Amino acid sequence: MEAPTFEWISILSNSEGELVCCDYHPKFGLAYIAKQKTCRALVVNGTIWRQWDDDTWPNIWNIRFSASGCIFAWNIPGGIVALAPREWHFILIGEVSNVIASPNYLFATYSEDSSSLADPDQLESNIAAVFSTSGDFVLSLNKMLDKVTYDGIFMEVSHACAGKNDEFYFLAHGTPYIWILDVKAATLQPLPADDVENAIAISADQNSVYLLERGVSSCMVRSTALVDRSWSLLEVDRGPSAILLDRCAAFKPVIGVLGGGFLTSGRDKAELLKHNFSRPISAVAISAVGSSGSE
Repeated sequence: MEAPTFEWISILSNSEGELVCCDYHPKFGLAYIAKQKTCRALVVNGTIWRQWDDDTWPNIWNIRFSASGCIFAWNIPGGIVALAPREWHFILIGEVSNVIASPNYLFATYSEDSSSLADPDQLESNIAAVFSTSGDFVLSLNKMLDKVTYDGIFMEVSHACAGKNDEFYFLAHGTPYIWILDVKAATLQPLPADDVENAIAISADQNSVYLLERGVSSCMVRSTALVDRSWSLLEVDRGPSAILLDRCAAFKPVIGVLGGGFLTSGRDKAELLKHNFSRPISAVAISAVGSSGSE
């Protein structure tokens, strides 16, 4: 079987205002929030779904596609907001740091400060929790961790992604693992992995989990097969004019997207690092969308 390769693809070159955040879904396309002169706009595949002034939702800095195609947005006191072209509603799951959506569940993570300072009866007292897509509580990661033997000190979830069958994959500060949470089976498994502290994002497809890692002179995509747990390492050439390390420092955080890709964004553009099974490894290079990696 031919090893997967990765290449940069420009998916947005001129947004409708300054990008606040964005997300990409292989089925639903590209969504982003742009800061305009007098308001903010949610744009999905070039169409403005919704606009609001800064006083309405001033602290929305993150969005994520749901499995049905609507948009989850946060940071909002008490939870997240689900946005569609003609309607919106709140989902009360606490003040989250990140939300990942699978077909039937939401995986919500909370910051170390929130989980340590919250009262035991508050949702924020969890390191992470799983909810139905309508906001009904399903399970607490804290209680599952009590049943697992692992090395290190689990402080907070640093990066997370969803699989296609209601599994979630994530990394945690203080532990040397890729964690695999199967909600339907109610199981939590730590998969040993070296140097996970170097990862800046995680994504998965039906066969593998992918870690995007910083390097001194290059960027690495490291993958592990979900069947036999074998590891593969692919160096992604930075190229003479497109420097990923500069992007990571100057742009917004890199996020993992469904299907095994990674998304990075700048002031008015976004690029997708996507695997391509049809090309040999020697042909892979980061496309020089910008000439210097600056905006």
